[in-house]
Amino acid sequence: YQLMTRRHGERYLDPDSWAGLAPHREGSWWQAWHDWLVAAGSGAQVPAPALGAALEPAPGRYVLMR
Repeated sequence: YQLMTRRHGERYLDPDSWAGLAPHREGSWWQAWHDWLVAAGSGAQVPAPALGAALEPAPGRYVLMR
């Protein structure tokens, strides 16, 4: 895969120029993407908020309404 980023305000590169300049890398791009997301400030993982108690058992009355 190829990977190259630019900082805010740096000059735009057209796709052909980018493809010619971006270094080729071996392996999967997933780890690089993860590292980029973390560096972008995604922050620490936090538990999801509790949604509260269900109003009634699934599937609920609305599926029977006409």
